[in-house]
Amino acid sequence: VDPAAVGELYDRYGRVVFGVVQRIVDDPQVAGELTAEAFHVATKEARSYRSRGGTVPAWLLGIALRMALEWCRAHGRSVFDDLSGLASGQQRPVEHSPGEHRAMEQLRLALRRVAAR
Repeated sequence: VDPAAVGELYDRYGRVVFGVVQRIVDDPQVAGELTAEAFHVATKEARSYRSRGGTVPAWLLGIALRMALEWCRAHGRSVFDDLSGLASGQQRPVEHSPGEHRAMEQLRLALRRVAAR
């Protein structure tokens, strides 16, 4: 895997991934660790990524979301209130770029689809 490509991926999406994870785990240190781990997993699984399954930001957010939910379960934390607020659009990052806004919208749509099941 090309280190420059990983750096570009992190520069492009790291902040939004961290923001989503932070909202779920409510601990910036844990959010940082999980974000780094999510990018590590994405790097290891890059060859398995298929664009027909969604966009790169959605794929990264999916990895990070699963990790954050697993962390919350392992630490006895409930995340349903936070996720419902995120899915409804009531919670937003204080500052976000157009790319981050698109990624958050994709996550909100994915959360709505999951909630509808």
